[in-house]
Amino acid sequence: MDHEPIEEYKLKLKNLSLEPNPEFKKINCPSCDSIVPAVNLNINDKIGKCNSCNVIFPFEKNIFDLINSSKPKQKVAKPEGVDIYENRDELELAIQPPTTLFDIFPIFILFLSTMFLTIAFFTKGIGWIWPVTSWILFMFPIYNLFQLKHHRVYFQFDDEFLYIKWQPNKWIKDKKIRKDEIEQIYIKNVGGQKAIYMISNGPDGQKHSSLITGMVDLAKARFLEQEMEQYLGIEDREVPGEWK
Repeated sequence: MDHEPIEEYKLKLKNLSLEPNPEFKKINCPSCDSIVPAVNLNINDKIGKCNSCNVIFPFEKNIFDLINSSKPKQKVAKPEGVDIYENRDELELAIQPPTTLFDIFPIFILFLSTMFLTIAFFTKGIGWIWPVTSWILFMFPIYNLFQLKHHRVYFQFDDEFLYIKWQPNKWIKDKKIRKDEIEQIYIKNVGGQKAIYMISNGPDGQKHSSLITGMVDLAKARFLEQEMEQYLGIEDREVPGEWK
């Protein structure tokens, strides 16, 4: 991206180790470039003191840069069930949507009512029209469940916006997001399932919001994250709370 984040991500420094690690470099004094021992680093205040020149300096940015310089994620090959369409500067990604309450709840309700009316027909002598009608209605959500493989969620990019559309929409509102506001895309664990989140820059600061939730296929989630960041020219980096 060609702009700086409005605010840096808050780092959980208590979870970081300052011991030698092949993925981390030692912290050097910004004045004399001497290596600063761990005992001279105050984790709580993010302040370091150099024994060589007695300079006191903040080191939070050093750790932030070291995290961002860690090894990049392995490239994910396109998994089955993801469609890609490219046309000049436009991109469209399509996947089968996760199963939602819209798909499951009608089955549960109609199953209970159908069983109740069927039992009432044999035991209470109610008219046959009630259980028959209930059985017919019960077939619609069952049919919808078998048609899920034909449903799609579309991630569409044009010159200015990212559009997220569900077809059929399942009472889920379409999303329209300015491309130049997207700072980072990452995967988050939500209730044991994978969700794709973004960090966007708005007039009031950065915010984290979901693009799609309820995904169970990690390969698809990783591939979508990878392709969207690549299209947007975003350098992938770790985010606090990201699924690892």
